[in-house]
Amino acid sequence: ITLVPPDTLSVTLSPVLQNNTDYTVSVEQISDIFDNTITATDTTFTYYEVSPVSLGDVFLNEFSPNPISGSTEYVEIYNPTSESFDLQGWTLSDNRGNKNVITNSQFVVPPDSFVVIAPDNTLLSDYPDIALVSMSNFPSLNNSGDDIVLHDGSGTQLDSLQYTSDWGGSEVALERRATTVSATFQENWGNSPDGFGTPGNPNLVA
Repeated sequence: ITLVPPDTLSVTLSPVLQNNTDYTVSVEQISDIFDNTITATDTTFTYYEVSPVSLGDVFLNEFSPNPISGSTEYVEIYNPTSESFDLQGWTLSDNRGNKNVITNSQFVVPPDSFVVIAPDNTLLSDYPDIALVSMSNFPSLNNSGDDIVLHDGSGTQLDSLQYTSDWGGSEVALERRATTVSATFQENWGNSPDGFGTPGNPNLVA
């Protein structure tokens, strides 16, 4: 433990913190110079160690180009790895080719998790616990067909697809069947069986 003047303590831990692990910090039995003892307090946090992303780490997993009235378009990405990634500076684009930045702030994608990217927070009313990024310049998805392309902050393409209206997706989300098969194949996508979609959750399509 090292004192960092005037009023901070720097604590070096052994062993080191592990990615995607919950920890609790407790403070108790600390007295000031007048023998006033601090009220015991604690805080719990999850530690993420962000790793560089590579092709094959993150996938386009679900999208809604033509949602029901009152809902919103969205794109869901899936991280099936044991690593944590940071969405800051990543881009999403459609067939116009404009690389629109998803977020300029840190947004961690934990291991084996889903993140929903949408133009607003509408989905949180029905799915309050999902990880959602409200993207102000979300590329509007054409009902007749469009491209969806995901790049990391360095410009490396992570995943992409080009859909048409023949794929489905009329007032229901399209879910990916398998990340082991390319997103470019129509056969790898199907309408969500629940009649809406599963944003922020595992897909239900067979």
